[in-house]
Amino acid sequence: LRNQIDRTYDARMDFGLADLQTPGPGKGWPNPPDVDTRGYLVSMQGAKRNSAPTAQTGSAYASGSAGSPPDLTTWRSGRRTEFAEWQQQHSNRELWDAPEAPRMVVVPPGSFVMGAPQGEPGRWKWEGPPHRVNIGYAYAVGKYPVTFNEWDACVADGGCKGYTPYDEHWGRSNHPVINVSWDDAQAYVAWLSRKTGHRYRLLSEAEYEYAERAGSAAPYSTGESISLRDANFLDPDHPAPGAQGKTPMPVGSFPPNPFGLYDMQGNVWVWVQDCWHDDYGGKAPVDGSAWLTGDCQRRVVRAGSFNRDRSFMRSAARYWIVGQLRSALAGFRVARDL
Repeated sequence: LRNQIDRTYDARMDFGLADLQTPGPGKGWPNPPDVDTRGYLVSMQGAKRNSAPTAQTGSAYASGSAGSPPDLTTWRSGRRTEFAEWQQQHSNRELWDAPEAPRMVVVPPGSFVMGAPQGEPGRWKWEGPPHRVNIGYAYAVGKYPVTFNEWDACVADGGCKGYTPYDEHWGRSNHPVINVSWDDAQAYVAWLSRKTGHRYRLLSEAEYEYAERAGSAAPYSTGESISLRDANFLDPDHPAPGAQGKTPMPVGSFPPNPFGLYDMQGNVWVWVQDCWHDDYGGKAPVDGSAWLTGDCQRRVVRAGSFNRDRSFMRSAARYWIVGQLRSALAGFRVARDL
């Protein structure tokens, strides 16, 4: 497990010391991120074990100077200007409730086959059996994953339990927020609901796959394959220059899907509402609702992440993370009832 920044539970674990002295398949992440472990431990001095950092402790997680909360002055000013311009002219398929809130896209009702058929390259057993889902309602989906700026605005307003996530030195601002648990995401949507007067929530797993497919029945929302022009993922055979495949990138760095949603695959894993099941087993909801029984210690994540290969970019790809874990690979996207 050396240098793995997310656990691979079916990985070989019987390496000897001599085996680990040379690189090779299954021996860990070849280019691990520059994680400031000492800085993290220093920031936690005085914090109770297993407790969420307080607002004061959490501020040390920012990539700026320790003890200084992120400065949102410039972002707030630009956001208010952008919001005012949007109010003057926008599509009726878009919603935006407040400058600090995420911009939203209305997804129409529809029907689709959820899951991956036998024989789809890259398919895992937990992606089946395929089953038809009928979503008989429109709902709004965040145009982008929630960003650090949007999260930090929640903290500055007294929400999100005062927790400022660490950015791993990858960048804050318009990067997708990371190091937030499923529980943290629930705190954010609760704050956003109070602030706007509308019901915000996480997407269900079915809603996510429907929105990601955007009408496509192919393995990828882009068709039979996907390229590095379409998403932030790892191509071991043809590594991309710069940050791609190595760290998260700012939201909106790649083209939107046909519904107008950005980063529905790649960049970071995205928490959804559902509890984990090892397969759909003929019992998964078929109306778009979240599956709220099963192993609720583990929560479903979608989208894949920057350090995964293209098979994890498939629309049916699904995985899980323990709901209380703050992972450097996981963020979230919001939904809103209409």
